[in-house]
Amino acid sequence: MNSFRSKKIKKYTLGEKLKESREKKSWSLGFIAKRTSIPLKYLDALENGEWHNLPGNVYLKNFLKKYSTELGLNFKLCYQQYQRESSLKTKIKIKKNKFQFKNIRDKFFDFITPRKLRIFLIIIIFIVFAYFLYFEISEYIRAPKLIITYPEQNISTEENLIKIQGSTEPEAFLFVNDQEVGVSESGDFFIDVKLKLGLNKFRIISQRKHSQKNLQEVIIYKK
Repeated sequence: MNSFRSKKIKKYTLGEKLKESREKKSWSLGFIAKRTSIPLKYLDALENGEWHNLPGNVYLKNFLKKYSTELGLNFKLCYQQYQRESSLKTKIKIKKNKFQFKNIRDKFFDFITPRKLRIFLIIIIFIVFAYFLYFEISEYIRAPKLIITYPEQNISTEENLIKIQGSTEPEAFLFVNDQEVGVSESGDFFIDVKLKLGLNKFRIISQRKHSQKNLQEVIIYKK
């Protein structure tokens, strides 16, 4: 009885086929580079199947044609094998990217549990509330604006009486040297003050209820 042992046929990649054909002829890559004028790095890329290191499909096709012809191989069959291998690599890369995306997505959903999501939402609500509260308190205690339109700072005059006027916020209380001054609905105010000889200093304070004070000074020199 005869027994037959099946021999496994090895499948060569295009790069392996090129390399084996070259080595059978005892040719070095440098020798092929001189005969074909293909740069050594591109010959090395062809033999290693590193298609991404070749400068575009047009150059790749031209290099492969020169190389396979030099080795006595069928260019059309070699190019068809390249197309199959490059297409397979693309599919593998797409599958790998999809797998990585799925892993990231699964890890994300494993991490974001309903309990963690509730805690996260509570923290966000607390931050929004705290910011709103801070804004309201800041606005509540903020000193009202105060603008003195007349007189200008540090003036001198011979007048006995001078009018101090300006504007503040309508709801503010206004004091000139601790004397309360009425404010109009638009926030305007004015007061006539007597001057004494020499230096006259007027402290003008604007303040809302519970707010900070806005203090300005007007200095007038009477000749």
